Amino acid sequence: MSSPAWLSATFAGVMLTVALYCAGRLVVARLRRRPTELDTDAAHITMGVAMAGMLVPGLRVLPAGLWEAVFVAGAAWFGGRTLRARRAAASSLRTPSGLASAA
Repeated sequence: MSSPAWLSATFAGVMLTVALYCAGRLVVARLRRRPTELDTDAAHITMGVAMAGMLVPGLRVLPAGLWEAVFVAGAAWFGGRTLRARRAAASSLRTPSGLASAA
C-alpha cells in the first residue's frame, strides 16, 4: 500500500520551502553583514533538497550513493563540532574563573 501522490508532493513542497528559507537566511545575512550559522543552514538546505528527492523521484538531483556520502560528511562535521564544544565547556570549568562562576 502506498501513500497518495498528493501527500508526497505536499511534504516535498514543505521540504523545499525549508531549504529555500535557509538559503534566504544565508543571502540576507551576507548582504547585511550579520553573523549566521553557515554550516547549519547549509545542512538544512542539503537535507531539504535530498528529502524532497526521496519523496518525489522527479526531484532527485544526485544519485542515492552520493547523497549518502553527503550525509555521512555532514554527520562527521557536526559530531566533530559537538566534541569540540564539550571539550571547551569542560576546560572552562577547570579554570579559576570557571570554578567561581559554577559555584
